[in-house]
Amino acid sequence: MILLETTILKLVSIVKQRFYNEILKIIATDNVFRESLLEIEKLVNVKYAFTTETFSEDYFFSLNEFELDALIRTFTLLDGVLEEFSYGIESVVPQLFYRLRELDYKNYEELADWVFKNRKNINIGAPDLGAKAAFNDARSLREYRLLSKLINLKSQIFSIQNNIKGIENQLKNPNKVTDDLIDAMRRNDSATFDKLVEKGAELYLVDEDGVSIGEKLENLKNEIYNRNTGYRYLELEDKFDFCDSKNNKLVIKIRDFKLTLPELEDINCVSITARYDHGFGFSQLYRFVFDKDNQIIKDLCDEVHKKNKSKLLPNELSKWKVFLTPIVKGNGKKDKELCSKIMSDIIKNSNSESILITQFSFMYSFKEQQFDGIFEVIKEMKKTSFGNLKILFFEIDTRYKNMFIDQLRSKLRNDGW
Repeated sequence: MILLETTILKLVSIVKQRFYNEILKIIATDNVFRESLLEIEKLVNVKYAFTTETFSEDYFFSLNEFELDALIRTFTLLDGVLEEFSYGIESVVPQLFYRLRELDYKNYEELADWVFKNRKNINIGAPDLGAKAAFNDARSLREYRLLSKLINLKSQIFSIQNNIKGIENQLKNPNKVTDDLIDAMRRNDSATFDKLVEKGAELYLVDEDGVSIGEKLENLKNEIYNRNTGYRYLELEDKFDFCDSKNNKLVIKIRDFKLTLPELEDINCVSITARYDHGFGFSQLYRFVFDKDNQIIKDLCDEVHKKNKSKLLPNELSKWKVFLTPIVKGNGKKDKELCSKIMSDIIKNSNSESILITQFSFMYSFKEQQFDGIFEVIKEMKKTSFGNLKILFFEIDTRYKNMFIDQLRSKLRNDGW
């Protein structure tokens, strides 16, 4: 540990004097210094908390602001120059930036600007100063902020144009959405109720019996729920609270119906299965993107299936961070491992305070291994830190809500949570 402290002190001294080329020279000539720096990266990179035991929470939180600054500049300089210091998307720099933000570092913006101007790895940058989609092209903090504003404005324009198109289509046949809702109610097609209400079905219209469409819809929802579960339509939410080793709280909420638009406003990140086929049937894209038929989305869905790896939608396609995830059909060990990998990727790469997991709402049967794979990640995080994550929502098929909750309670009991 003394050797590591010596390495850190040396870095701080070099950085304060702005002798950045000196770092490259020392790395090239001093094997002990190079190995010490590689060891420090393992101690402070949270990614290792999920795969190995090298991450040290005590060491990470022991670093002061000047040491964090020096490490950020050092790893920025070396990444993309030396192969052994090139980490791609798994760079520790964003995590160090988050820690500096917690310490209210007065030179935070100057450091962020320096990083943008000197980075060779486009995944390196201050993660909380603008839109993630602006990372790739930004060459300074000023450019980053301008690009973020431009992306947000284009997103608003796209949303407005999409809304205009939708209204124009509805004006051609203004009664269609209400007629569609009435037909869906006759068929007991509950999967389309909320979508048609969001599109503007006239719930206030009163039928010949003096009852409004809205009242009939609520009564029908209750009937369907009671028929499917045998329980009264009362308790629609179950909540579990956890604390990590730093006493940071994570709340897990389980809902057996889809979150409404007001509730979704509090969600930062959404995880959905990569489906663009069948329109509003199996795909959830219509809930979370401006244009579900966008070719970029279709291409990304295809890429997710091909590589069996989650992908984050470009920022301009949705108001949320949307992760497209592989389809997990089985209930075996490999499926559990894949679910763990998906969950780990989402939490690690989203840096969000609240995440919505939608995949369980369309399951044909309850998959215990998939459940276990997800909660193994949460269990490991509890040992170290939940990071920014504060709320985790699960949308569950009504048929399996009780099984899901029982499985969670059993896991808590057996694992000693």
